Amino acid sequence: TLLPNICDRHKDLIYYLLNFEHRSVAMKLGFIEECDIVITDGRLFQAIGVIDYYSRNSDEESKQMVIVLSSILYTYKQNHWTGLNEFLVIVLSRIGFAPSAIMVDESYDKESNQFSALSSFISQISATINQLKNEIFIKNQLYLLTDFQKRIWDISAKSKFLGISAPTSAGKSFVILLKCIDNIIKKGGNIVYIVPTLSLINQVVNDFHDKLNEFSLDDYEILTTYNEQRNSNIIYVLTPERAISAYNEDTLPFGKVNSFIVDEIQNIERLENKEDERSKILFDSLIELSFSYSPDLIIFSGPRVSGLKNMGFDIFQELNSNELNTISSPVTNFTYSILKKGNKYYFKQYSQINKNHSSIEILNTDYIKIGGKQYDDKYLSYLSNIINKLGIDSKNIIFSPTSGTARKIAIDLANNNAVVNSNNRLKSLIKYVSSTVHPNYDLIKTLDNGIAYHHGKVPSHIRNVLEYAIKEKMIDTTVCTTTLMQGVNLPAQNVIMRNGYLSTRNIGGDMPKLTNYEISNLRGRA
Repeated sequence: TLLPNICDRHKDLIYYLLNFEHRSVAMKLGFIEECDIVITDGRLFQAIGVIDYYSRNSDEESKQMVIVLSSILYTYKQNHWTGLNEFLVIVLSRIGFAPSAIMVDESYDKESNQFSALSSFISQISATINQLKNEIFIKNQLYLLTDFQKRIWDISAKSKFLGISAPTSAGKSFVILLKCIDNIIKKGGNIVYIVPTLSLINQVVNDFHDKLNEFSLDDYEILTTYNEQRNSNIIYVLTPERAISAYNEDTLPFGKVNSFIVDEIQNIERLENKEDERSKILFDSLIELSFSYSPDLIIFSGPRVSGLKNMGFDIFQELNSNELNTISSPVTNFTYSILKKGNKYYFKQYSQINKNHSSIEILNTDYIKIGGKQYDDKYLSYLSNIINKLGIDSKNIIFSPTSGTARKIAIDLANNNAVVNSNNRLKSLIKYVSSTVHPNYDLIKTLDNGIAYHHGKVPSHIRNVLEYAIKEKMIDTTVCTTTLMQGVNLPAQNVIMRNGYLSTRNIGGDMPKLTNYEISNLRGRA
C-alpha cells in the first residue's frame, strides 16, 4: 500500500524500483543467489517522468516519493546515464531539498556555495530560482536550507516559543544552531542549550565552536557546567541535571538568556515511566526556567512529537507560540528485518513511501541466528558475516544493549574482520589511546581493524576522540549503547540492531527496552 496520493499509473514503476532495491540488498547480504540485475533504460525513462511529476507537487508525500526514487536511481546508476545527476539537481532543488542536490552535484563549489552549470539555460534559471528562495545570510555568510529549515528560520524570527517536530535527518538542529548564532550577533545575551546526553554535549559544543570561529565571535565562551564567575557572553550546553543543579532561589545563574533550546524533547515521554528519573529532572528544569527567565526565543525540538505548541503555552503561558511539523526528510531511509516463520526465513523491507512491507524468502539460511538473548558464538558469527558482506566502503553503527556486550561484539568483529581498514590516521589514534589509557586496552585491538566500541564506561577523553574519528570516517564500524543514539550526527549508511532491549537478561521480571521514539532516533542515524 503506497502513500495515498499516488497515481495508479505510477504504481508499477514504483514497486519495480522498490523491489530492485530489495533484491539488491538481499544479494549483497548473500540471502539469495546473485545474478546480474540492472535498472533498464526503459525503466529509467519511466522513473524520470514519475519523479518529475511528483516534484511539481507541494505535499510532503510527493516530496518523499521524489527523494526515495531519486536515491534508488542515484545508487544504482549506470555509466551511460550521463544526464542523471543534472536532472536530480533540478528536481531536488524544486522540492526544496537543496542539501540533497548538493550531494549529487559532483562539481558543487563549497567555498562559494555554487552549483555546477546545468547544460540548459532554462534549467539553470529554474534551479537557481528554487535555490534562492531558501538562501539565508548571517552577516555575509550564505547558507542554503531545505524548505522546512527555511520555515523554521522565518517563524522563529516571529515567535517567542517554537515547537519543532521532524525526523532525525531533517536538519532541525543545524538551523537552530544558525538561529542562535544570528540572535547573539544581533542582540547579544546568553544561550542555554539543553541536550539529553554527554555525547550530544560534545557534538553541540563542537558545532558552536565552528560557528563562533567562522563569525569571529571571540568574546563568547562555551561552557558545559555553570560558572558563577561569568554572567555574560556565554553559551551553556548542558544536560538537564546540570541545568537544574545551577538554580537557586536567590540568583538567576544564567544571566540574560537570549535563546533557550531543549533538543530531543521526546525524553519527556518517559515521564510516564516512574523509574525514569532523568525525564523528571528535565521537566522540572523546564518548569523552573518558566518562572525564572523570559528569553527572546524558546525552542523545543524532537522527532515525532506532537502538542508542542500547547506545551509551550502550558509551561510558559506564552501566547505567541508556534509549532512546525514535517514527515519529510532529505534522505532515504530503508529498514530491513529478518523474520523466521516455521522453518523458513524472510527478508522484509519497509520504506517511507510504502505503508506495508514486502518480503523475499531467504534461500541461504546457513549463518542466520534468530532468537535467544545471549550474544553467543553463533550470533556473533552471524553478525560478522553481515558486516563483511556490507563491504569495504560501508560505515556501520551496531546498537548494543550493554557496555559489556558492546566491547564483546567489537572484539569478535575485529577477530573476524575480512575488510582491511587502510586509514593511516588510525595509527595516531591507537597511539593516543595506548599512552592515555593502557597499551593493552581492548579498544586498541579493535581500532587496528577499523572497529570501535563506544559506551558510558569508556573514558570521556577517549569517547571525544572516537566521535571525532567516526565523523572523519576513519572508523568503519562502531558498536555503541544509547550513548551515541540521541541526536549525535554520524556518517553511517547502516544501523544494525538485534532488538530493542536494553539488557540481555530480565530485571525484576521485565526486560527494559527502547521506546518507539528512541528506535526512530536510532534508525535516523543512517
